[in-house]
Amino acid sequence: NRPLGAMRACFLLVAGASVLCAGATLQSDPTVQTNPSYEYCGNETHSVYVYHVKTEPGTCTWTDRDGSAMQPESLDNRGEYNSSSKSWTQSASVKPTSQELKGVTYPRGFTNVLFTVSDISGNEKKCINQIYVNDDEPPKFKMPNGVNQSLMCGKTIELESDPLKCTAYYQFHEPIATDNCGVKSVKPPAHSPKGDHYPVGTNIEKIEAADSSGNKNFCEIMIKVKDVEPATLSCDSEVVAFAPATYSPCNNGVVVNFKCTASDNCNPNQPYQCSVSSGSNISVGTHSITCSTTDIGGTTSSAVVRAKVLDITPPRFRTFPSDMVYYAQAGERFGKTWDIPVAEDNTCDVVDVKEVNGRKPGDLLDAGKHDITYIATDKSGNSVTKSFTLTVVSPVAPSISNCPGNITKSADAHQSVARATWPDIVAIDADNKTLIANNIETLPVSGMAFPLGITTVKYAFEGVASKQIVTCEFNVIVTDDEKPSAVTSATDLFKCSPGSEGKGIVNYQQCGGLALPVISKIGKLNVIGDVKPFDATNTTCCNAAFKCTGDSKYKACLPK
Repeated sequence: NRPLGAMRACFLLVAGASVLCAGATLQSDPTVQTNPSYEYCGNETHSVYVYHVKTEPGTCTWTDRDGSAMQPESLDNRGEYNSSSKSWTQSASVKPTSQELKGVTYPRGFTNVLFTVSDISGNEKKCINQIYVNDDEPPKFKMPNGVNQSLMCGKTIELESDPLKCTAYYQFHEPIATDNCGVKSVKPPAHSPKGDHYPVGTNIEKIEAADSSGNKNFCEIMIKVKDVEPATLSCDSEVVAFAPATYSPCNNGVVVNFKCTASDNCNPNQPYQCSVSSGSNISVGTHSITCSTTDIGGTTSSAVVRAKVLDITPPRFRTFPSDMVYYAQAGERFGKTWDIPVAEDNTCDVVDVKEVNGRKPGDLLDAGKHDITYIATDKSGNSVTKSFTLTVVSPVAPSISNCPGNITKSADAHQSVARATWPDIVAIDADNKTLIANNIETLPVSGMAFPLGITTVKYAFEGVASKQIVTCEFNVIVTDDEKPSAVTSATDLFKCSPGSEGKGIVNYQQCGGLALPVISKIGKLNVIGDVKPFDATNTTCCNAAFKCTGDSKYKACLPK
């Protein structure tokens, strides 16, 4: 038996609080295990006494080292009160005593402690209190024997990817789970510790251990795999495109296409980016297009595409002056203006237009032909040239060529006419243009038959600018060198046979061509006369020995 005061002191703690002695907890727990043979040592405050304790570190038990296993209060009706010491003297005893409870070890879980209370009269009562040893110590991990005991849990392992792969091979010693009350289950890591391939990135290997009390613990190993192999990027080194040869509309750029291929050990379809996308519209010139690709490891590879957009089409003139002729006054230099040509290019760029000799509109020019030549050059150096002629004509009289002298012919045998021929008479004006004769005073037909005597042939030409008239004048002289004949008189040669008059054109008269008079200076006689010719060919002549011959200007009935 222990002194009543000491037992009451501990009991008062039991009755007044949840905490008993040395880490014990008093709880009213209806779920405790009960022994139907005995009642619980309770009171009005706590109907059931359960002493909650924790397993001691590293063990699955608890040892009552001070005998505080809730020995019940036991007061008998025969107890005495000492007024001097103000204390009770218990007359009943409780077994086991607190001294007997010291050093008792209790296993994890519930343990019933049976108390027997007896008085001096031999009366006794049995009741139980419960010791609940709770295991809240989670499992622990350690390294296997024979290996480095530096625990891997919580460590970070950094690896580099294997060549041409997006993984790294790694093996490790798996930590072993231990527990003070025994390990119930272990959930292994996702990869085999004996060796496995870990993908690029962060991999968490998690080992989960649980004991029978439901305590769990985790061992996490972080395995980081870095992608150290750069992606490959291959692009066309150079591409060439040509600006279309169209002017309307022109082309502000050219669609340029090129190819790139990117691959990586972690992505066979590795994406890439370019400063200018393939299929973009690019202006004329040489451009460096930079392409790059970055893999998941942050490694960047790049390539450069040299894009050449060429313009080989020369510009063209949209407007250009036509040839010009100016008739200046005598001794005058001429300052003629013109519109500067406008050129356009197939690339829409501004075209540089220059006159090759430095001439400008309004420059003073001497008489003669002047070639004004312009060259249009685009930004690519392509050029086109074009010229127009500006002719300054001075007031110079036309010049005549092939003007013959007097022509003397003997009359044909038995005829009073003779044929005369001369070369074409041509007049050239100051601007080298051929003039047409006007004011013709005689029949200007080479090869016609002229009568006896002197016939004057005169051609007149007037200059376009100078208005000066030049003439070509010569005489056709037909002489009668034939002696008279008794057979036929000369006069009869111009007549038709008797009875044929009025049935055809008489001898040596005009029978076709133009109505041109021939004037003889002898007596100013109209030898042939102003006869309107027949507008026909093979016109009948009254004399069967004659035929209507000549050209489109003049026809006459001449001897066959």
